[in-house]
Amino acid sequence: NMQFEGCESEIGGGLSMQCKYAGQVIINEMSFSNCNCTNDGGGGGFYSSLDLGAQMTITGKIRFDNCHGNNSGGGQYLYVNGYGSIVNITGELEYKQCQSDSGGGLYANILNWAIVEISKASFTDCSCKKYGGGIFVNNSGTGQFIISGLASILNCNSQGFGGGIFLEIYDSIVNFKPTEQILIENCTCDGSGGGIYCKIEKQGQIYMNNMKLYRCNSQSDGGGIYAYFQSSGQMIFDKSCEFYQCESHGNGGGIYIFIDFATQFSFQINDAFIHECKALNSTDSLSYTESGFGGSMFLGAYINYDPDSKLIDLRGMKIYNNTADKFGQSLYIAMTKVVEFCKYGILGEYVKGNYSDTYSDEHDLEGIPLNLSVFNASSSQTIEQQQQSLELYWKILGILKNAQVVVNISNPNGILIFQIEGQRMIPNYFSVKIFELRDKTQEEIDQEQKELNQYFNKNNIKSLKRNSLQSPITLKQYIDNQQQISINSIIINEKNLRNYDNEIIYPPQDGSSNPIQIEGEIPNDQTATFGMNEYKWLNYNQKVYGIMISNDRKIFTGKDGLTIEEDEKAAVLLEVIIEEDDESQIDPEEDDPQKEDDPEKEDEKEQEKKGKVLTVGAIIGIVVGALVIVAVIIIIIIVAFVKSKKKLNSSFGHEIGVNEDTLETYLLLNSHSPDAINQSLDNNLVNIAEQQPQQIEKIQKIGKGAFGTVWKMKEIKSQRIVAIKEVDYDSIEEKQRFHKEVSVMRDVYHILQQASSTPSQSSDSQPPFIHVVQPLGYFLNEDKAYLVLEYCENGDLRQYIQNMKNAGTEISDAKAFELIKQVTLALNQLHMNGIIHGGYIKPENILLTEDFQIKLSDFGLTRKLQEGREYTTNHGGTSCYLAPELLHGQSANGKRMQTIAADIWSFGIMLFELLAQKHPFFGSNDIDLSPLEIYNRIIGEEPAELPDHYSKNLKQLINQMLTKDATRRITAEAIIEDHDVAVSQTKN
Repeated sequence: NMQFEGCESEIGGGLSMQCKYAGQVIINEMSFSNCNCTNDGGGGGFYSSLDLGAQMTITGKIRFDNCHGNNSGGGQYLYVNGYGSIVNITGELEYKQCQSDSGGGLYANILNWAIVEISKASFTDCSCKKYGGGIFVNNSGTGQFIISGLASILNCNSQGFGGGIFLEIYDSIVNFKPTEQILIENCTCDGSGGGIYCKIEKQGQIYMNNMKLYRCNSQSDGGGIYAYFQSSGQMIFDKSCEFYQCESHGNGGGIYIFIDFATQFSFQINDAFIHECKALNSTDSLSYTESGFGGSMFLGAYINYDPDSKLIDLRGMKIYNNTADKFGQSLYIAMTKVVEFCKYGILGEYVKGNYSDTYSDEHDLEGIPLNLSVFNASSSQTIEQQQQSLELYWKILGILKNAQVVVNISNPNGILIFQIEGQRMIPNYFSVKIFELRDKTQEEIDQEQKELNQYFNKNNIKSLKRNSLQSPITLKQYIDNQQQISINSIIINEKNLRNYDNEIIYPPQDGSSNPIQIEGEIPNDQTATFGMNEYKWLNYNQKVYGIMISNDRKIFTGKDGLTIEEDEKAAVLLEVIIEEDDESQIDPEEDDPQKEDDPEKEDEKEQEKKGKVLTVGAIIGIVVGALVIVAVIIIIIIVAFVKSKKKLNSSFGHEIGVNEDTLETYLLLNSHSPDAINQSLDNNLVNIAEQQPQQIEKIQKIGKGAFGTVWKMKEIKSQRIVAIKEVDYDSIEEKQRFHKEVSVMRDVYHILQQASSTPSQSSDSQPPFIHVVQPLGYFLNEDKAYLVLEYCENGDLRQYIQNMKNAGTEISDAKAFELIKQVTLALNQLHMNGIIHGGYIKPENILLTEDFQIKLSDFGLTRKLQEGREYTTNHGGTSCYLAPELLHGQSANGKRMQTIAADIWSFGIMLFELLAQKHPFFGSNDIDLSPLEIYNRIIGEEPAELPDHYSKNLKQLINQMLTKDATRRITAEAIIEDHDVAVSQTKN
């Protein structure tokens, strides 16, 4: 273990070493402290020169502490030249508070096939005056510089360029391929490249894997990385690269790419996550107009880039919550052929990364068709006039010409087969919107009824058409395995320009259906076909339907590729064709013209007609007799039913009469009751109200509020504990609300049950855990309705929070992350299946099972049963959990546009209450706030700070949930992928 302290020299303040040819050097432990190099030779602590095949191996740890180099390498200067010359650091290099003109910690000069490989290194608080606060690498002549294990560069800075690393790559390779990670954090520079500055020439190559650049910043361009392609070269972000909270006071908060060569270069992003980076306006007034573009990345080129070359590929770019003071909140491109670049591939695939045409803000990606030199010289006014959203460059608006649906009325399943004719329809991206355009006039209804009567009175017509006189088109194919689509029972998150009653967008986004089949190529005429098994939503007898098409589920167009906003008549009428499949009903002879004048057949036909008349009369007699019998039966049933209800009422005290079967067999929808408004999915289910009652023991009252009363009860036969919610069931409105709630709960649970099951699951395996309270059934008792639900032993989260308050305790980080994971799994189950809870996720709606498992409850029942009333919990009730965009929407047009992001906001509010035991926008004294004051606080103010003792990541995660911009709010999927959430111990 050699130690050098307070040493000084013109070359290598502590140690200078030169080795040539086949010479070999092996170093174990060594340290340099307060050493200085006084001349231009380099190496404040250690100077080493290996030439013409010499090799050096470092097996232990070398430390450099507060060493200074006058010119190059504050801690170490490393010169490696020639084929076979290798430096292999299998041990560790550590640099602290080292300084130099270039390469504050390490200066490496690698030439002519030489190789330097570092397994582990750390640079802390190192600095330089010119290039590379931590590391300077000059790599040329097919040399290689490799970091293969673990590296960290922390708090390093440069007064020039490259706060962390400065790279010159000339016909050589720099490969960052750590087995763990390379972390560059809090590095800064006064020029460009806060984390890394790299200059690539003559087929130089740089590969980046598992690189993390956190909170790096520059006073000019490229807060994280600045890359300059001076001539041919290659830069690839290959795996698991991340840029977080990097800033530039120029362009490119995360990355700045400058291309000055037309061919033989390549910039490729396979996997890079760039989030919360900023491009700020320059503090230098001379550079102000050239700054503030591209929050995550700025891409500029002097040359005319050819998109066909595929040399720029951003498909692996993932962007989130980046900002720019001027334009391009995430990406800005200044390139002459930016339009051609955006149009290459399918819908901008080479430029957009994870940008969503449906959900993302169009200002995230912006650009201008000017080369970088002209852009830099242009005025702000010129730039603003000529730039636009990149989405507009790649967007292809479909043209709709004709739309038909065939209703196969002889099929009891009611299959609908759609055929769409038009142009510019893109396979795998294509979707259609069908909506109620208007009610049919009485004249139209009468005319169609007349046609319908003719259809049933004469069976020589194959099809009956609605809204058109054209002949039906034969379909070549349709999809017959689509999931059922029900209108308004599930809220689907869409960014639509206009909302219509009962609109449906197909295919659903949950992946349950195959893409719409399209025949034909762009720009020629095309035909799209698809099928649906669900048909009841199509009320063609009373409604006229319109249809529009889209390639991004965002902008829907019709005739001539126009939107409704551009032309109110852009929608194409959906032509309905009623088709009879039963060929045997058609008499082939009746339509044969050759047999119409056959005299030998006339008598036979006359006798046949008389026989038919007799048959019809007999059928009518049978039907009338059957109706009389049915009427008598109905009267008997009604009398029995009234007596049964009276008996039920007389026994309703501590015990309630319900089905004699176990609770699992109860109806979710009472299909036989006159009060029912929907029909059960299971035809084998029976009417609860008509069964002989058995005993349910009332145990205790769980809660009471504006929604009604919830009881804990026990079914005596099965001994199962259940929760029964008692609500008013008197007015028509209350009945409709109750049955709607039952319908929604049934649909939600059914869909999640199907989605959680796998074909390979055996009958003996544990059933999948469903994060939603299971609805077991319901029954009716005069003016009350009772909803039977799964019982959760540990109550709701409000009770959990109150218990902590009473005990003077707070939840731990570990327990909070466990709960976050549970709720997020529940939300993700919903969101992955296109279901939105509705922005009312609050502690009262989160139930806890005996083993602390999460169950979501109240899918709209509380909200619907309380319309027009004030909910008394928590300063004004549910409005306190609504996301800003919902409050904005309600203020503007009275309608709340539900989104997945609104669920995340409510979740964030609930978590804040869990941690701080108070609301983030209201204090304990805010009791009688007006709705306007509630809206103003949520929309206009920032949430309060969480207690300091909670971890930084936990507070940051909740802040991401409470981002006011819904398009930038974290998703349930991203929350699950958070490290602390992912590693939390849960059962599901």
